[in-house]
Amino acid sequence: DRIVIVTQLTVPGLRSAQRTITICRRLGYPEEKLSVVVSRHQPSDVLSLADATQALNTEIYWKLPNDYRPMAEALMRGVPLAEVAPGSKLAWSYDQLAAKLGGVGDRAGVAGRNGHHTSEPSSLRRLFGMKRRG
Repeated sequence: DRIVIVTQLTVPGLRSAQRTITICRRLGYPEEKLSVVVSRHQPSDVLSLADATQALNTEIYWKLPNDYRPMAEALMRGVPLAEVAPGSKLAWSYDQLAAKLGGVGDRAGVAGRNGHHTSEPSSLRRLFGMKRRG
């Protein structure tokens, strides 16, 4: 239902995303199906979210923070991030993104940073191993 284009705020990353978006538009995919997610975002990035929006000619759907340590540990252990560091900024952001992509309007049903949910987990949460807490 949705095409999620993941990029970083680097020249090569944005150039690759730009080419992907151009192909999607040429193929006639509706704009509302395209969602750009910025990975490893840091406020100190040389290129800004505004730069990315201008270069890609589309709004940024979501930004995932650069939270290297917990992600590296999850990769090394071969387990979901939510299992290694459920309280991390990145795990929280993934949870919020999954809720938004899953159609939980305005991220309702997600109580906050503690990871407690008030609604059933979305299929995306189940797919990516994000366990319901609470």
